[in-house]
Amino acid sequence: MRCVGLPRRSLCGWFGRSVRPVGKHGDGCARVVLTGGGAGIGMLRLLVDADINWELVHVFFGDERNVAVTHPDSNEGQAREALLDHVNIPEANIHGYGLGNGVVLADAVDAYRLVVQDFAPRVLMCICWAWGVRGM
Repeated sequence: MRCVGLPRRSLCGWFGRSVRPVGKHGDGCARVVLTGGGAGIGMLRLLVDADINWELVHVFFGDERNVAVTHPDSNEGQAREALLDHVNIPEANIHGYGLGNGVVLADAVDAYRLVVQDFAPRVLMCICWAWGVRGM
């Protein structure tokens, strides 16, 4: 685990440099776990203009609320609004829990475990940001 105490713009640069050379699965793709919350979503907004080939990034979510992605409390929904809807990332590279519409949470978690095993069997780069209650 690497702890970084940098200003947020520097952290965005670090993120961009970190995902570019990743090829631990032999396919040149980065696997990134995003979190929700004010700080995490605030950082995602800063990454919209980052020099990242989003076609080589697979996005996973470290936590999610038991709501549909269209619900305002959905971390995936917030991440899509802040970043993913504004960059050239293939929909197939965004790996959400698929909650809402009567999906049983336990079933969604079991299915997500298989997705992670399939798309990221060896390593995930976990990005967690926290700057207090107000975030950014």
